[in-house]
Amino acid sequence: MKIRLHVLVLLLVLLSCSGKEKANHDDPVITTTDSIKNVVVVSFDGSSSLTMWEDTLQFGKKYDVRFTYFISAPYFITKEEAEAHQYKRPPRRADDYPIPWRDSSDRPNIQARVSYVERAVDEGHEIGSHGVYHMKGENWTYEQWEYEMALFNKIADEVFSEDVQFHGYRAPCFSHNDSMYLVLKKFGYEYDSSFPSSRDWMVPNVVPVYPLPKLNFQGESITAMDYNFWVYHQGIKKNSELKPSYLHEYKNNKMTGAEVIRLFEESYYQALVDGYQAARKKGFPFYVGNHFELMHQGAYWRGLQRFIKYAKEEGAEFLTFIQLHRRVHGK
Repeated sequence: MKIRLHVLVLLLVLLSCSGKEKANHDDPVITTTDSIKNVVVVSFDGSSSLTMWEDTLQFGKKYDVRFTYFISAPYFITKEEAEAHQYKRPPRRADDYPIPWRDSSDRPNIQARVSYVERAVDEGHEIGSHGVYHMKGENWTYEQWEYEMALFNKIADEVFSEDVQFHGYRAPCFSHNDSMYLVLKKFGYEYDSSFPSSRDWMVPNVVPVYPLPKLNFQGESITAMDYNFWVYHQGIKKNSELKPSYLHEYKNNKMTGAEVIRLFEESYYQALVDGYQAARKKGFPFYVGNHFELMHQGAYWRGLQRFIKYAKEEGAEFLTFIQLHRRVHGK
């Protein structure tokens, strides 16, 4: 089967995040209030696919759900424009696969993405930052983070209207360090969502962190994000070595490809339902992260849609991260 070049590049970008996840932080668990005990926050990383922009916005409107979109700057600027501004990428590690600037032929799609961002804001969704280069920054200096944040702001100011404001950040690959938080504070970010946690719904920091939860699934602890389930289903270990693929095992059991995909969808849906109910019992809000790439033929996007409908029936209130943050802090 032929794989389109842009899909291959995106898979390489995502696979670069397959390293070991950060250990849980040891900050004290924060208690909750009644106002956030049945809150769900759904976020998306990426922002390239026009189809996903349209599908998510239509779905949000139909079911009265607001999303947080963490967008990546290279999807909104051409290579020629980047070269004209002399934007300089940080030193690249062997396991980095930065998102490339768009080709000039992509200009109509760039304009469409900008329109979708503006539309998302008009319809009550939140736009957050997923940075510029999509590189692992846990070893970056304060100055490197400062350049990254300033560059994102410069591109955003040139591309979007004043209605598009950035209050939150999610680091690519959850790759962060203390310098990043100092720079986020300097640039006026109100919150971050750059690491997972198995026990905290909020972690105090220079900038408060709202971590995606880790879900207990088939004896594994998996972050509530489509990519992490894709890794699990593909059989890719965190050390990037391959074990016998689950796909291969399923096919040896004579399951059809369609049955395999349905199994992936069902397992993601059920894991989200179980994680949501566990959070409700603790009085915690529940967070989910997906990407704009339809991994395993859209199994995780379909599973997420089913989960949202389920949670709505359970009376869940869907907020953006900034809405949750301001409610928690009485703003």
